[in-house]
Amino acid sequence: SSGTGVPARVIAYRDKGDNRISDAYYVYSDTAGVYNISDLPAGQYIVFAIPLGSYAPSFYSTLGTTLKWKNATKLDINGSMISGADIFVKPITNRNEGFTFINGTVVTPLSPGGNSPVTLQGVNGTTVSVSDANGDVVGYGVTDEAGNFNISNLAPGTYTVTVDRFGYQSTSSISVSPTYDSQGNSVPASAAFTIANDSPNGVVVNKTTALPTEYKLEQNFPNP
Repeated sequence: SSGTGVPARVIAYRDKGDNRISDAYYVYSDTAGVYNISDLPAGQYIVFAIPLGSYAPSFYSTLGTTLKWKNATKLDINGSMISGADIFVKPITNRNEGFTFINGTVVTPLSPGGNSPVTLQGVNGTTVSVSDANGDVVGYGVTDEAGNFNISNLAPGTYTVTVDRFGYQSTSSISVSPTYDSQGNSVPASAAFTIANDSPNGVVVNKTTALPTEYKLEQNFPNP
């Protein structure tokens, strides 16, 4: 940020070619923001930084700071080293701290097939950003395994909530207005998002409900 190194957790998502994740690798940078992710299998990767401190996260992009995975620049790893994949993050400088918060959920529809009805499943690891009237990010959060998020320490006002998750389509933003009651207690605002898988064949990225159909003992090759 502005030429200053920012320590962060850096995640490399391996793209299978149809906007599905086959693997994800993460490291922590040093205090100067320098990171190195080694021993990556060949493939294309999208790299995402979640910085420590009052900074908004960002994907690696040759266009600059971006919170949208579709604006990220993919890195082609084929056995050679790639250097200079610098990720630029913006400080959260205009944050007007308070005691109210925004919470909500991010879910995706699952179609189990047959005559079973469509169900909704929480989407883990979704980045949720909160912007003020000027478009500046004033806070962000990441959903848990159930798709829940909570962004606290906000002052009363009107905010725009946006979500982004690798492998899922972009959604419309939601405007919310957390506030205080007459006694000064927090009156939070809620935002619920339903995001659709972006894979052309409709495969869910993090589906955990699949059951094995057979058991088989394969040859242990290559021998570990």
